[in-house]
Amino acid sequence: KLKAKSKERGLAATGEKGILIWRLKLKDRHADVRCSDGADPFSFRGAALKKAAARHGVNCMGSPEEMLEGIVKKLAADAPQKPALEDDGSQDAIKAATRVLELAAEDAWEEILSLGAPGKTLTAMSPLNDLRGAY
Repeated sequence: KLKAKSKERGLAATGEKGILIWRLKLKDRHADVRCSDGADPFSFRGAALKKAAARHGVNCMGSPEEMLEGIVKKLAADAPQKPALEDDGSQDAIKAATRVLELAAEDAWEEILSLGAPGKTLTAMSPLNDLRGAY
């Protein structure tokens, strides 16, 4: 059964029962991990596994399991994290838009431009490049 599940998921089906279970669990935890060229790290075998380990800065002198685990952990750590739904920046955008509308109601155009240039206070006499950058 374990060998059939391993083949079904594209994993090496050789080794002892414990190794097969370990590979299946690793694949379940990191199913979406891919190399920069789109290759599935779980598909590497033999020399390709050693080359991939070297390419990702993982010790290529260990066992195949150590190399695979090192590659997968490195790729998982380097992968961009998906932001949580509540942390997508929309609240910051809403606050900024509200502030712009408040300043527009007061005809505070210079302050609106200053919002685009953090740390600078822009005026009508500010250098043109600063005004363009803030705009």
